[in-house]
Amino acid sequence: MPFNKLYNRDNNEQGEQFTEEEIEKIKENSEQMDWSDVLALTIAGIQLLLPMAVLLVISCLIVTFFFFLVWG
Repeated sequence: MPFNKLYNRDNNEQGEQFTEEEIEKIKENSEQMDWSDVLALTIAGIQLLLPMAVLLVISCLIVTFFFFLVWG
């Protein structure tokens, strides 16, 4: 099944197809991933998850504080 270029939304027709050279280049580029990509994805994941983790810890501390305040 050949790769297709972007779908043309204006007239609902499929765009032109990639050539064999373009398909090979896409496959080669999709297999390459170096440490800078891994580092960038790791930093992005930390930036996404860190605020949620901090809010979870703060909420657990608040619940624990009120638990000991009420039943202590």
